[in-house]
Amino acid sequence: MDDVWTTCYQRLLPFVDDVEALEEQARQTILRQWHVVAGVVDLSAPAVDDDAHLLVGLSRAYNYGWLDGAMGRSIERSPQFIPPHGWPELLTERLSPTDAGRGRAFGHKTKGELADFFGRFHYSHVLVMVADARSHAEQTATLPTEERVRRAVDALCSLAWERCRDDIEDAPWYAYLDLNERLAWLAAALSDPGLLPLTVFHHVDQILERTPDHLTWSFPSEATFPADIRDELTHAMLHLLLG
Repeated sequence: MDDVWTTCYQRLLPFVDDVEALEEQARQTILRQWHVVAGVVDLSAPAVDDDAHLLVGLSRAYNYGWLDGAMGRSIERSPQFIPPHGWPELLTERLSPTDAGRGRAFGHKTKGELADFFGRFHYSHVLVMVADARSHAEQTATLPTEERVRRAVDALCSLAWERCRDDIEDAPWYAYLDLNERLAWLAAALSDPGLLPLTVFHHVDQILERTPDHLTWSFPSEATFPADIRDELTHAMLHLLLG
C-alpha cells in the first residue's frame, strides 16, 4: 500500500468510538472458545501454565482475525513479508514471523483471573491514539495548517505525558509515550500532502533518540512535557510541511 498509516487510519476510524464494546466482545469470544476447546471451564479453579498457553493462542487468533477483518485486503499477505521499521505497531505485530511466547500463569491464581489477563482486545491503545489524532484534527480544522500543527503537537505531547506511567526505568523515557506513533497518526488525520506519516514517524524517532535516555519519572504533578523537545518536534513537522 502506498501510505500504510493513512490506510490504517481510515480503516480504524469506524471502531474508535466503541473501544469498550470491542474489549468486552473480545473477552467473551475468547472465553467461549476456551469452553469449546477445553470443555466447561471452572473459572474459580487454580490456573496452570497449560491454561495460559491455550488462552494466548485463542487470543492471538481472535485479535489477528479482528485486525484482518478491519484491514480487509489492505495489508501485505505474504508469509515471507517482514514489516519495515516505521509501520504501525499493530501491523508489525500481526505480520512478524516470530513467535512472542506461549504465556505463563505467573501470579494469576484462578482460571478466571487468567482469562481476564490474556483474553484481551490487543488494539485498544491504538484506537485511542487514532481517536486522539482525529479529535485534534477536527478541533483545529478551521485554522491555518501551520497553526493546526503547532496546537495539535502541543496537545498530543501533553496528553501522552499525562498518561505515562510513574517510576519506569527499564527503557528510554520516550518509549512509553508512543510519540512516534501518535504524531504519525496525527499526520494521517491532518491529511496534508506535505506531511507523510511514515516520514513523520522516522523524524520523531530521530529527535527522541538524541534526547537523554531517562528523565525522572517521579515528577511532580505540575510537571509538563519538556518544552524544548516539544518545540523541536513541532519544528520538524513544520519543516516537512513547508519544505
